[in-house]
Amino acid sequence: MGARTKRWAILAVLGLFFFMVIVNGTIVTIAIPQISRQLAVATSATTLIVSIYLIVICATLMLFGQFGDKFGRTNVFKVGTLVFLIGSFLAGAGQKLEFVLFGRLIQGIGASMTMANSYAIVSDTFPSNELGRAFGIESAFISLGALAGPGLGGLILAHLPWGYIFWINLPVGILCLIVELIIFPKGQRHPEIKIDWRGALLLWECWYWAMLAFDFGLTA
Repeated sequence: MGARTKRWAILAVLGLFFFMVIVNGTIVTIAIPQISRQLAVATSATTLIVSIYLIVICATLMLFGQFGDKFGRTNVFKVGTLVFLIGSFLAGAGQKLEFVLFGRLIQGIGASMTMANSYAIVSDTFPSNELGRAFGIESAFISLGALAGPGLGGLILAHLPWGYIFWINLPVGILCLIVELIIFPKGQRHPEIKIDWRGALLLWECWYWAMLAFDFGLTA
């Protein structure tokens, strides 16, 4: 595979996975009533399936960006892909709300690991004269993901149980992971970089109280 072809193949994988991560922020919304009925819980509690995913991503994005700088961006991206797939499987297999929420938490961690390093990998991969086009293509994947979520969720729910809105990630994600292991370069490590654990914990605490406030608002 030539260097140019390899660059665009890497971008295709990054864009496809970013599309999937964004879709998972919106695809669940249309399934909330069905999940609520089947799990026998209040709709207000079921909406946490949406919020916990987004909150975990926001709370860990900066931390995993530092992880990428320290341990290698492509290395963190590969691990994040695997973690996302594990979370997708667990969320789809859940028969209780708490188990689904745990799966979504794991899924959010994996999504954050990939999102925090995706654009940086593009910057590392492409020369400056192709960088603008590469960023534009990846941004197009993100926009499409935001638009496709509810429609894709409705299509799945029309033919399959609600767990498949999470399991639909598995074949696509496994394909992405295989390609990542084959063509992604080994991430460059920088052991001297320090992780700001205090800042990460403070950010976690802020988002934790925000989630509690959101939950209280729904159940009040």
